[in-house]
Amino acid sequence: MTSLQWFRHSMKVVGTLDKDTQLLRLPRVVHHELSAAREILIPTSADKDPVEHFRHQLVFRDSTGDLSMLFLDPKNRLVQYSHSRSQFRDILRQVAEFKVWRSSTNRLEYELVRQSKQGPESIFGTFIIPLLKSP
Repeated sequence: MTSLQWFRHSMKVVGTLDKDTQLLRLPRVVHHELSAAREILIPTSADKDPVEHFRHQLVFRDSTGDLSMLFLDPKNRLVQYSHSRSQFRDILRQVAEFKVWRSSTNRLEYELVRQSKQGPESIFGTFIIPLLKSP
C-alpha cells in the first residue's frame, strides 16, 4: 500500500469515527439543553402508550420562565428556539428524526435517528425534569 493510499484509508476511518462519536454525544448535548427545563408543555402528560403518542418537538419553560422549543428543521438540524431572545440556535446536524414523549409527570424519553451508510442509527435517551418546589 502506497503512502497516498494509506493516507486516504486513514482519513476514511477518521471520518467514520467522527460520525460515530457525534452520534454517541447526542444524549449529552440534549441533556445540556434540557438542564434548565422546569416545566414541560409539549408533549403533554403521559398516555397509556406514550411511544405511540410521541411528538416531533419539545416545548418547555425554564426556571426563569423563558419558553424554549427543540425541533427538527427541514435541513435535518435539531434546533432550539428561545422565545425571550427570539433566537434560533443549531444544536445538532444530520439528524434524520427526533421523537419525544413523556413517560411520567417529570420524565421525558426521546429518540434521535441519524442516517448513515449502514442505515439508520438510533440513540434513545431519558431526562428527568426537576420539579419546582412550592414556596
